[in-house]
Amino acid sequence: MSQKIATEKLRTNVAEYLLYMWQIEDIVRSFAFDLDAIEFQMIRPVVTNEEEVKTELLWYKDVVRSMKEEGLEKKGHMSKLRDLVAELNFIHQSLLSMSYDETYKDLVEDSKTYLDDFRILSQAGQMNDVELCLNGLYAKLLLRLKKQTISPETEKAFDAFRKIISRVSSHYHKSKQNERDFHFHMN
Repeated sequence: MSQKIATEKLRTNVAEYLLYMWQIEDIVRSFAFDLDAIEFQMIRPVVTNEEEVKTELLWYKDVVRSMKEEGLEKKGHMSKLRDLVAELNFIHQSLLSMSYDETYKDLVEDSKTYLDDFRILSQAGQMNDVELCLNGLYAKLLLRLKKQTISPETEKAFDAFRKIISRVSSHYHKSKQNERDFHFHMN
């Protein structure tokens, strides 16, 4: 039940949501945007309730539509996902420049070598650190799915990325909670 999983992940862990949605984009591409194939190979084997099948199919249809409209048939991420990454990067930059969170600053500084190495390895150019960390974590997910061995040094890099993203995600969710609390008290 992809739609429910995505909704829950967005509510509870924005980084997991992004990685999950990147995986959904890759799945949609692997099915060549064929909704019938997605329905019968992805949805129906795990969903038996017809209403839930319809809900899932509508959700995938929206993903397919968005990806096609944005020209993402071969690569790239939907604009709503890119916007979330940009929001996380804004938090990251704020934590580095305006925050008194020395622990976060030290964490990023200690991860600099891993970030630089992964930027070169992945040919990421000017990609921001948050997206770079997310790409690293997605690469780890793909390596695990392929049951490939991850060296101890690479595991250290992935762990550094995880810590950065975890901290940024935590601040993201706190800011969203503060927005909800503010709106609640204003009404």
